[in-house]
Amino acid sequence: MLPAAADMHVHLRNAPGPISQLVTPTIRPAGVDVVFVMPNLAPRPVVSVAEALEYKRHLQALDPNVTYLMSLYLHSSVTPDEIRKAKKAGITGVKVITTLKSLITSSHVTNTRHRHTLRALPPTQNGASSHLTPSTTFSRSWRRKASC
Repeated sequence: MLPAAADMHVHLRNAPGPISQLVTPTIRPAGVDVVFVMPNLAPRPVVSVAEALEYKRHLQALDPNVTYLMSLYLHSSVTPDEIRKAKKAGITGVKVITTLKSLITSSHVTNTRHRHTLRALPPTQNGASSHLTPSTTFSRSWRRKASC
């Protein structure tokens, strides 16, 4: 038997709600015990420590045997202080999505408007931010390729 796996990109659509109630109880039986929970864009992005912790409480009520790594969505309302609070509260990441014409939502932001917030993220040993998700890397590389 293989040990449990981690799924580092899970959308549960903001608990409580029908999707989280349907999907969350299937995570552990499917062989996964750690999930990195995306902050979603709908019904609204998770942009505060309080929202992320409430979301986590709902998920833990549905299945306490899963480790939920929570994240915030980098929005214009997220300040460097909120990022620092998130780290202290155990929130694992910040998702950055640059503005893309194919994704139409008022929640998207551009990296240039939020450099001050990104600077608040502590660096890792290799100098990269320890709180940027893989989607951040994709978004930045996509943007560079798109502007070429």
